[in-house]
Amino acid sequence: MNRNDIEQALRDYYWMPSEVARLEQTLEEVDTNLTGQYGIESTMPKPQGANKDKIGKEVAGKRDKRHRQLDKLKRKITFVENGVNLIENDLERTIMFCMMDGMSQVAIAQHLRISEGKVNSIKERIITVLKENEGNERFERFEEKCEV
Repeated sequence: MNRNDIEQALRDYYWMPSEVARLEQTLEEVDTNLTGQYGIESTMPKPQGANKDKIGKEVAGKRDKRHRQLDKLKRKITFVENGVNLIENDLERTIMFCMMDGMSQVAIAQHLRISEGKVNSIKERIITVLKENEGNERFERFEEKCEV
């Protein structure tokens, strides 16, 4: 992830868990083997492997896209949640939580009664810490704990 991706993940965190829940529910509800046949065709052996009908292919393609989106969102959520453990300063951690809640820099500055410039410099420090520790063993250990 580059710096912009990390900042965007922090800003978007507040809606990601609800979208993950929606996608998981959608994927549980839909079954791709819904094509029914009537008459003599229903007793014939079904082709194995790829779907022969266009609708089945389209449904399978949509499910695949949703699975990819779900995996991408889960990775971002895990990345941000693991990053919280790397921030040791209380003010930095508070600003990170505010960002994760979807607050703008102006709203954070007003809430904490500090300048917008200070919020921006702390945000940049948070992004730097996350970027530097992205492949770090300590960071990955937190990731393993979250998966259990």
